Amino acid sequence: MDSFDIELFRAIISSRSITQASQALLLSQSAISQRLLRLEQELGIKLIDRQKGIRRVEITAQGMRFLELAEKWENSYQEILRLKDTEPDQSLVIASPDSLINFVLGPFLKRLPGLGYFPRLRTQQSLEIYDLVDNKEADVGFVFRDARYVNIVTRSVLREPISMICRPGSPWNEHAVHPQQLRKQDEIYLAWSPTIQQ
Repeated sequence: MDSFDIELFRAIISSRSITQASQALLLSQSAISQRLLRLEQELGIKLIDRQKGIRRVEITAQGMRFLELAEKWENSYQEILRLKDTEPDQSLVIASPDSLINFVLGPFLKRLPGLGYFPRLRTQQSLEIYDLVDNKEADVGFVFRDARYVNIVTRSVLREPISMICRPGSPWNEHAVHPQQLRKQDEIYLAWSPTIQQ
């Protein structure tokens, strides 16, 4: 197993398709399939379910666990590669969901080098960020929700309302909606993270 195997597996999982993963990685479908099969044989576990006639692949429970561990391995490997470039500087490891990095933290991050800090970013889900800070793998984290950890101090830095939009004539058009009023059968599934997919 190497870092490309992890990249390949991520591409398959994010697209749920070997065909789309092959297009994204500029490899043939057979090359992707062979490499995935070798990875499964090396690990001795089945990572995805493939069914004849169905284009989408589904990740197995062991595949989900492998993905979590592989991402930790990849992060550690990247840190090892950076050792040679590491000097005793003001490096700052910041963990945040990618949407916050992309849409909120950009101006803040651009100012840090001018102040003598060199940010290294880790994009994770909120609960994973608490673990990173608690395990001293990140210096600071930005999260969407509050959680209680003995060794972590949290401060609210931004609050923003969430709005629901609906079409004219909708029964929700004129009044506030409580989540318990929403019908489960109208739910939209969004494959946001491995945890939600489980």
